[in-house]
Amino acid sequence: MYFNSVEFYTILLVIAFALLGVIFVPKNKQPVSTKIVPMRLTPESHSNGESSHITLTALPGGSALLAHPGLPLHMGETVNLVVHKSGDTLKIIERKGVSVPAASLNSQGEALLTMLQPRTYSLRFDSEVTGQWATTQFCNVEGNVKTIPLSY
Repeated sequence: MYFNSVEFYTILLVIAFALLGVIFVPKNKQPVSTKIVPMRLTPESHSNGESSHITLTALPGGSALLAHPGLPLHMGETVNLVVHKSGDTLKIIERKGVSVPAASLNSQGEALLTMLQPRTYSLRFDSEVTGQWATTQFCNVEGNVKTIPLSY
């Protein structure tokens, strides 16, 4: 008799709407901070032109050094990293800068990422210079070095 009453179904409907509200409430997203970091480029005389990995080295104080060997550049070109950080998620996009016509050369690019804290980050790296990408976890604890293979 109780299961056929209007009050029972009204209470059941209120509980269902409350559960839907809990399930579909927007997650509390942390704000995204963006920083542009210029890469220091040095010519590589021994490189074979392959840019198949990046290396992240955790430094004291939470900073990290990102190295990308074998960048196919021309004289006068620059490379910048656009770093988007939200909580423990990093998205790094490698972009070419100024370009003037000149001979090709392979370069090693290095950038110091000072906006990090000592913690584990989920990392996505996209290179618009080489067309390669990678995803990984990086534990930014002093002395940790990680070589990350890049994919096409």
